[in-house]
Parts: sequence; structure tokens; C-alpha cells
Amino acid sequence: MRNSLRHLKMPSTRWILASIILLGIALRLYLLFSSQVIIEADEALVGLQAFGILRGERPIFYPGQAYGGSLESYLVAAVFQLLGASPLTLKLIPFLFSTLFIFMTYQLAREIYNPPIGLLSALFVALCPLLLTAFSLKTWGGYSQTPVLGNLALILLQRILSRQAQDKRLWKATLGLGFLSGLGLWVNPQYFYYLGPVILLLLARAKKVGLVGLAAFAIGCPLGGLPLLLATLSRSQDTTANLILEGVVSAQAFWHYFKAAVSYFITDALPTLWGLRPIKGEMVITAAFVVIPLYLAAMLVSLWLVGRDLLARRYNPALVLVTTLILAPVVFILASLTKGNFSVIIPDSGILTRYLMPFYSVVPILLAAFIWRLRSFSRPLAVALVALVLTVNLWSNLSVDPVDTMRCVFENVPLPASNKALIDFLDSEGIRYVYTNHWIGFRLMFETQERVVTFDYTDILYRMDRIPQYGHQVEAAEVPPAYIIFNPGWKQTPPLEKKFQELGVNYEKKAFPPLEYIVYYRLSRKVHPSEVMETLVWPYY
Repeated sequence: MRNSLRHLKMPSTRWILASIILLGIALRLYLLFSSQVIIEADEALVGLQAFGILRGERPIFYPGQAYGGSLESYLVAAVFQLLGASPLTLKLIPFLFSTLFIFMTYQLAREIYNPPIGLLSALFVALCPLLLTAFSLKTWGGYSQTPVLGNLALILLQRILSRQAQDKRLWKATLGLGFLSGLGLWVNPQYFYYLGPVILLLLARAKKVGLVGLAAFAIGCPLGGLPLLLATLSRSQDTTANLILEGVVSAQAFWHYFKAAVSYFITDALPTLWGLRPIKGEMVITAAFVVIPLYLAAMLVSLWLVGRDLLARRYNPALVLVTTLILAPVVFILASLTKGNFSVIIPDSGILTRYLMPFYSVVPILLAAFIWRLRSFSRPLAVALVALVLTVNLWSNLSVDPVDTMRCVFENVPLPASNKALIDFLDSEGIRYVYTNHWIGFRLMFETQERVVTFDYTDILYRMDRIPQYGHQVEAAEVPPAYIIFNPGWKQTPPLEKKFQELGVNYEKKAFPPLEYIVYYRLSRKVHPSEVMETLVWPYY
């Protein structure tokens, strides 16, 4: 990075970049605190895994998965060791990587084009569409780290491709790129967005890279992905490959779901990516859609310029970005057809777009490069287009309910932003063991720092019990575990309560306000969830 950092010695560039990063920090802090630093179950899992790490556990993967590494959990554990555990400190690592991504976008754009385009690209990422703002603040196990690693990989790739074939240090760069790629694959499967162009371009320019360079890359990959490799070889968990193959849609249904995935990418994913529709809920056509032709023009012009140079046998540094752009839809669509993702290709929603985060490594830079070219034609037009993009991006962030935005995209019910009243009640009553769903339970265990232990019995039925030891504790409890269900505010008696009465079970009840919780505790006997399964359904459970 030494050569790149040399450009930052220019005072104007340094201060402009610092100002852009501060703007990005301000936007992220706004969303973080206006959402009351709400966390959801999948984030709480990282916090719970971090607790285990501090106790001496050494996990390789995100809880309950044989893919998606635990790097973020180790980083979070270090933060907890220094600052203590809380929803805010849980969010610190993704916040830092989200901020670092702004800087790495500048570096990548400067490497491909020039410092001014780098600054403009960084600005588009700093004041970015809602999807990037929100999901880069999620402690989801590598979501915020992967784009940073990916940008670094694309920078290394560009430097390798632009070096002279006789450069004797080339193998060191390919070794580093291999190590980074192995690490990225372990951190999160979304690194495949970057691995595709890396491998394709290294092979396409194999004569320049040389056998030694390719061999160095091949050696670096397993070194960087050593945790993933060891787990696969030990067969202690299902391999990522097996999980993918087991989850691919059947041959009979493949084309149906393939067409659905393509349609989803065009009609739902791209608008969400550009901040033109909410992550959840229906899309409404607004004036903001005027940016679509701008994005399309930026991508098409880049494709044309790179294609023209390829035909003329000239190397265009933007080839790195364009190759990533071309392969990204392929990766997204194929990934949508594996391991159950096809089941959430939900029309009229932006939920699945969370698997398209690496697109932000490319699109803002291509957009910045396009607008910078227009500057030579009309400076006022270029300024107006920059203002338009930033306005749409900010509108996507400021026009939504922050709490609802930061809730889990898959939650069936709108759980409250704060569990303080519930936790205070459980502590006052000495309630330690609870049956509840994992959306409520994981978060509750993290926020109480495991004073309360919960178990979602239905997770066993669907092979989704991510941290079995908690369920074992609840099942082995000497006192009857309590039940916590969501309170939708309906006036009829909840089905679970009716079932208790049918079973002749006495209980005490604490009903919190609507859209919060109902707690059944001090049960006269243990009631296993298998006895009341038919009542543990949405919207209560």
C-alpha cells in the first residue's frame, strides 16, 4: 500500500478524504443510534460465540454453520475483553470495517483510475444507499469484513496484472493474493464474488504471471484458508461443498427457480442495491428512479471501453472491475439456488439483496469514473449528477424507520427495540431458564450475558439448533422453565395459555404492552414444548 499512501501526502487529498470518511461515520452513527442500537438474533449469536471464546472455546465457523468463519467473533471477543459486552460494543467491529471500506474504496479507485475518481468513489460509499449503511453495521459473521478483504484483493490483482513479466517479486504478490483469497473464503462465502475475477484474470494472463506466480497463489490459498481446510479434512463438520450440493434445487425445479432468481435480481435486488426501495416491504416508484439510467450508463460505458481495449489488445486497468461486475450477477443467481436461499426469493422484497454486498466494491467506482468523464463535457452537469446520486442515497437512509430497518429481515414479528423491561422482570423474579423462539432467545441471552438461558425446541425439529449447550441447560433445569411469547396485542386468550389450562397446569402470567412479550412462569410442573407444539406458532412464537 506504500505507493497508494504516497498520494495522501498531498494536503488537499488527505483532508478531503478525511472529511469524506467523517461524513460516512456521521451517517453510520445516525443509523446506529436512531435505531437504539437494536440487535437481532443472528447478531446476538456472534456475541454469544464471543463469550465462549473468552471462556477458552476455539470455534472455526459461525454458530451452527459449516461455512462462514468465526473471525468476527474473535475480534468481538477482543473488544469485549477491553470494553465489556453490550449491544454497542457488539456493533463496534462492523462499524470499524464499514468505515475502513470507505478508505479501501478510495484506494481501489485510485489504483484503477486516479485520486479524484478515488475521492468521488469514496464519497458515494460514505453517503451510500441504505442497504450498505444498514447491513455493514450488522454483526453477521463476516459481512462487513468481506468487502474490505475483497477490495484489497482487487488492488493486489491490479498490481499483479500491471507489473512487468520479468519482475522477480511477482510471486510474492501472488502468494499474498492467494493467502488473502483463502482467508476471504473462510471469513464468508461472499468472497466468491472476488475469487472469480481473481482466478479468471490470473489464468487469462498466465504468461505474465508465470508458473511460479500461479504456484505461489495456489500455495497461498490453503495457507490463508487454513481453518476452513483443517475443518474440511477433519470431517468434524459437513463441508461447504456438501452443504451446497445438498441444498441445490432439484433438476425438475431448477429452471423455474433460475428464472425466478434472474427476475428477482433485475426487479428487486438492483433497486434495493441502489437505495430505490425499502429492504422489506413493497417497492413504490418515486422520482429517485431517475438515477437508474445513470447507473446503467456508467456500467455500459465501462463495459464498452474495456471491451474496445481488449479488441485492440491493450490492457485497461478497469478490466478488474468490469470482470467483477460481469461475474457478480452469475454468483448471486447461482447462490440464490443453494442451501434454501431459493426459498426466500420473495418477489416484492429486497431481503435477498444482502447477498449482493460485494457489488458495492465495483458500482460506486464505475459511477464515479463515468461522472468524472462527463466533467470534461460539462462541469455543471457532473456536479448535478453527483448531487443527484447523493440525494437519492441520503433519502434512502433518512426516509425509513431506523428501528424497523435494523430489525432482522427474517423476523416474523416486530420485536421491541429494548428488552430492558423484560430483563428487569426476569431478574426480579429469578427466572433463569426459558423456552422461547430463537429470535427472542438469542438476543435475550446476549443482553443478560447468559444470566437467562433459553431454548427454541422447534430448532431441533428443523435441524437449526445452533448452540446446543443452551438447550441442554434448559432441558436439565430443576425448576420448570418459563415460557416467553410475543404479544401481538390480540384480545383473545393466547393458544399457549389455553393449552396450559387444558393440561391442568397452574402458572403466573406477566403481560407486557402489545408488540412486546407475555411471560408464563412458576409453572406447577415442567411442560415440555412437545406437549404444546401446536400453540407455538406465528404470531405468538
